[in-house]
Amino acid sequence: MLWLIIIKSSYKILRLIYLQIMLLFVSIPILICWGLPLSIMSVIGNMIFLPFLSVFLTLSFIMFFTELIAIPNNLVNIIFVQFSAIWLKLLNYGSSNWFISVPYVGIVPLFLFILCSLLLFYSIKTKPILFRITASSLMLTIFLFSFKYFKKIPQEAHIQTKNQSLMVRYKNKKLTLIIPRIRLSKNNLPAWYFYEIQPELVKKFGMTQAETIILLNPTKHLLNLFNNHQPLIEFKQLLIAKSSPKNKITSLTTKPKQKIS
Repeated sequence: MLWLIIIKSSYKILRLIYLQIMLLFVSIPILICWGLPLSIMSVIGNMIFLPFLSVFLTLSFIMFFTELIAIPNNLVNIIFVQFSAIWLKLLNYGSSNWFISVPYVGIVPLFLFILCSLLLFYSIKTKPILFRITASSLMLTIFLFSFKYFKKIPQEAHIQTKNQSLMVRYKNKKLTLIIPRIRLSKNNLPAWYFYEIQPELVKKFGMTQAETIILLNPTKHLLNLFNNHQPLIEFKQLLIAKSSPKNKITSLTTKPKQKIS
C-alpha cells in the first residue's frame, strides 16, 4: 500500500515537472521578444510557489470571511503570520545568478523553436513520462544554448530613450554605456534603467550588467543620481566625459566607486 502511494505521488510530481517544462516552451519566446531574462529555477520555483500561493489565498479568504461575520480568528491570524514569515525566508534564498539573458535572435529562429516544440510534444505524447521530460529538457537546452552563444553580438548599438540616443559598446565581453545629459529624478532612475535600458541590453547583447557607465557632460544632479544608485544598478566604474560640439569625447574623469553600506 505504501509503495503504491509512493509510485502515484512520484508520477504526479513528474507530470507536474513536465507541465512546467511545457509552459517554458510557451513563455520563452515571449520573454526573449520582451528582452527579459530567463530563470533556471523557474520549474522548481513554480512547484514551490503554487502550493504556497494556494495556502496563502485560503488563509486570506478565511481571515476575510471570519472578519466579515465577526468570528474570532486569532488562531488563523497566528498561522497566517507564521506562514508569511516562512515565505519571506524562502524568498531570501533567491539570487540574480539564477537568471540567464538570451539575446533576441529574430522571428525566424523563434518560429522554428515553436514549430520544433509542437512536433516534439506530438511525437512523444505516448512515451513514458521520464522519456518526455528528458527529451523536452534536452531540446530546450540545445535551443537556448544556440540562441545564447551562436548569435553574433554587435560591437556597438544605440538605444533611443527620452528623445536621445544612448550608445552601448561591447568589448571583451563587457558593456560600456555612454549616456547623454538626460532628465531623470531620484524616483524614476531605477524604473528607467530596468524597464527601458536593460531589456534592450538583453535583446541586443544578451547581457544585463554594464561594466562602465560614461556620463556625457552630466549635471551635478545626474552624477549624484548614478552615484547613489550604484549598488542597485551594479555597474563597476563611473566616468565623466567632456565632449566637444561634435559629440567627440575630449576628456574622461574617473569617479571613485562608493562603498556599499
